[in-house]
Amino acid sequence: MEIILSKATGETDEEFYKFSKTFGDVEHISALLKFTAASNNLSASVLQHLMRVLATLTYGNESRMEPLLAHFAPVLDLNAFDAEHSPEDEAKLELFCLLTSAIERNAVGNTLKDHIVSLGIVNQALEYITVSMFGIIMYRT
Repeated sequence: MEIILSKATGETDEEFYKFSKTFGDVEHISALLKFTAASNNLSASVLQHLMRVLATLTYGNESRMEPLLAHFAPVLDLNAFDAEHSPEDEAKLELFCLLTSAIERNAVGNTLKDHIVSLGIVNQALEYITVSMFGIIMYRT
């Protein structure tokens, strides 16, 4: 499945979007996300492939992107994550990192990247890093 989806992302945007209409509905994204919740039983390799499939299933379709990113939203507030988190939260944040690294580096993959940016996730992460680095610098001086 991953190979077929990956090849499809190399087609023209129009051809990909036409093909993506056959990907099913939001429920499929939710079902795959529930499957990742049992990720402690899956190998790292399987998780990488699964996250690549999940990313590809959402490209160009905001109604599919929304539940995908809503699933990870609770762990993306890094200040709150630092203050308190469970092992499940750690696993979920790791899966989000796998997801972002699995996004295709082309125009079709950019649709998911653009959606992530539009939600302010990148700005929040940059702010967290900046504040954290400033705190470290201030602590050392």
